[in-house]
Amino acid sequence: MNKVKTGFTLIEVLIAVAMIGLLLSPLFITQGSLLLSVADRARMFERILKAKNFYWSAKQKAEKQEKPEFTLNKKVDNPQMILKYQVTQPSGKSALKDFKDVYHEQVKIEWQDGRVKREDALVSFVFKPKEQKK
Repeated sequence: MNKVKTGFTLIEVLIAVAMIGLLLSPLFITQGSLLLSVADRARMFERILKAKNFYWSAKQKAEKQEKPEFTLNKKVDNPQMILKYQVTQPSGKSALKDFKDVYHEQVKIEWQDGRVKREDALVSFVFKPKEQKK
């Protein structure tokens, strides 16, 4: 009575599973870091959109002011950040300081990333001529 056994032994199955695990583990690690990177970029994109919206609303308020220099701050909860809008004359180091009625507009974005305080800015320059009296 000859019994012929077909199939894999337990050791062969364990070796095959270990090899598949070794081959797929870099893929899972890469996928995890890719998902974290995508989430970070999505948060950054949301911050930029909110800063741009804040820029336009602050610019409208600044245009209603008689003085050309203007400052406005806003705290946003989701995502947590502080937005600061400033209109100032160019600093002493800038080549634009020689031009009359040119102003530096800036929206500064500050947020906490873990334990690190991060900062970014949207910058533009605007020409605001003074009205001439007739």
